[in-house]
Amino acid sequence: MARLYPGFADPPLRGDKQAFIEAITKLPLAHQPGTEFEYGFSTDVLGAVIEQVSEQRLGDYLIRNLWKPIKIQDATFRLSEWQRERLARPFSEDPLTGKPQDIELLESQTKFDRGGACAFATVGDYVRFGQMLLNGGELDGQRILGPRTVRHMISNHLGPGIKIKSPMWKRTVPASGSGLEWLYG
Repeated sequence: MARLYPGFADPPLRGDKQAFIEAITKLPLAHQPGTEFEYGFSTDVLGAVIEQVSEQRLGDYLIRNLWKPIKIQDATFRLSEWQRERLARPFSEDPLTGKPQDIELLESQTKFDRGGACAFATVGDYVRFGQMLLNGGELDGQRILGPRTVRHMISNHLGPGIKIKSPMWKRTVPASGSGLEWLYG
């Protein structure tokens, strides 16, 4: 889905999953398929699909099938007070623009576990996840993904003719061909 919809830069953090799905299904395509890539809400939709199929909250599914098997111990969509106290906080003002910074998510919970955002974890947990990928989908004897799946994940899926829109930096960059940039498909 890779943000195929215009004018929907920020999904509603206060809305529930049903409202989110209804909102994005009513929007027109932003680009013709195969012409541009813009980071979007496809993984949020995937998270909703996982919840529907597994009959569990996404966070509970990830604890059971990903985080616990590879000893990721502090990842969550729902922060406890103890975890919230440990969060890194941004500067009150953006050092580049001087504008006030406020990240709503740091102060309030979302109403649903979003597959594309809003999960919290420690650096150590993040390193363990990365090591699992570097090991071809396995860590500490626990296979999470097949090696073929990991190779597919790190392959270029865009091709040289695809333009990449980067809303975070308000610019368009040509596809480099590597396909390995963090935010790009």
